[in-house]
Amino acid sequence: MDSMITIFDDQEACVKINESLMDQKEFIISKLKERLDLYKKIFNQEQLDKLTYIMFDDLDTYRNTMLSKYNHQCPEYSRGMFNMNAKASFVCITPEIKSDKYRFYKMLLSNAHEAFHYYYRKYIYIQMENRVLWFDEGIAQYF
Repeated sequence: MDSMITIFDDQEACVKINESLMDQKEFIISKLKERLDLYKKIFNQEQLDKLTYIMFDDLDTYRNTMLSKYNHQCPEYSRGMFNMNAKASFVCITPEIKSDKYRFYKMLLSNAHEAFHYYYRKYIYIQMENRVLWFDEGIAQYF
């Protein structure tokens, strides 16, 4: 993760990407800001808790970081996850994903999906035992 470049950092979000994703920097930041503005309205908040969004460009680096830094063994299919303790969302945007606009946008939405879960927990159901899994997943997918 040492090769990550911080492209955005304010009170609500920090975005770190690999250099190979720099040509998408403005798009990434604009989509994040759109989503955060929407979440402020949904959760009736002036300011959201700060989350970090980390975007890898290599699957092995993503998996090795998740294991070594967060003690999480990623399943074979995994291209993203959220770590509550780190307040961070991680996605892996490999070259084949980056070159496909639909898949690239979908991976950015994966970050938004995970952030929605975090904010929904914080501002709505608070206690994990109050969570309705199907509703939580459905509403995160919708927004």
